[in-house]
Amino acid sequence: MKKYIIIMISLATLLCYWQYGYCSEQAPEQVVHDFYKWYFENDKGDNIAIDNDEILKFVSKGTIENVRKEKCSDIDYFRKVGSESYSWVTVRTTTGRAVLVARDIFIVPVTFVFKDDDPISIVVVLQKENGKLLITKIMDQHPYL
Repeated sequence: MKKYIIIMISLATLLCYWQYGYCSEQAPEQVVHDFYKWYFENDKGDNIAIDNDEILKFVSKGTIENVRKEKCSDIDYFRKVGSESYSWVTVRTTTGRAVLVARDIFIVPVTFVFKDDDPISIVVVLQKENGKLLITKIMDQHPYL
């Protein structure tokens, strides 16, 4: 009897991990956290991070192609504010829990915390493409509050 209970618990645990894909990939929150860590380390002005093809490890090809076409805007797509508006050197990025919206689509709330400025909150949308979670959209959080 004990043996069957252990087997059932093991199967249930395995099924939960398999359902959300945790065995083969990072959690959505970790993908977003890793992206912003990379982004702030590589964003030295003049769209260096956006023009770097390493960004494709985190962002879908279609999204980055659109961002590159529209980069003449004063608003940074990945931060949703003017690039000169805040001191990004000391920013701390915090991510909330991911929400599964539909099959293979997640939203992750993100807050940029500054030493001397008000925090900025955005929403990041990720979608699984070719078996990998990639950022497909960044949205300002204000319309959703």
